[in-house]
Amino acid sequence: MALLELAGTTLIGISGNIRMINFLSGFTLKDIFRGIIYVGVLGSIIYFIRNKLEDRENNIEFNRLVTRNAIVRLWYLLRYYAILRSISNKLLGVICMLLSILVLMVLRYNSTLLTRSSRFNGVLRTFL
Repeated sequence: MALLELAGTTLIGISGNIRMINFLSGFTLKDIFRGIIYVGVLGSIIYFIRNKLEDRENNIEFNRLVTRNAIVRLWYLLRYYAILRSISNKLLGVICMLLSILVLMVLRYNSTLLTRSSRFNGVLRTFL
């Protein structure tokens, strides 16, 4: 209270007898108690029932010849998988995949129009 008062008026502009409530002791004890409970609950989960929470596929013995079922192709790479599968020669498939990326990059910066929309660019519409 002495810190807030200066010559009879407080620093916030309110004069008078202001009671200050000390929140530190009550909230600190509650937070320490909750922290001990949380650490106890998490510690018991980690030490006693850890195996119940993990994936069962992590305990399967490793086999180089079998791919796990959880490994799937990503949806945003499907067009590149389709290019690679449609061409029987591997090197030519990789070249075509890289060219498909290069075409999109070149067409993006090829436009001299004020708008970058494909609606007004005939070459971009044709390639897309």
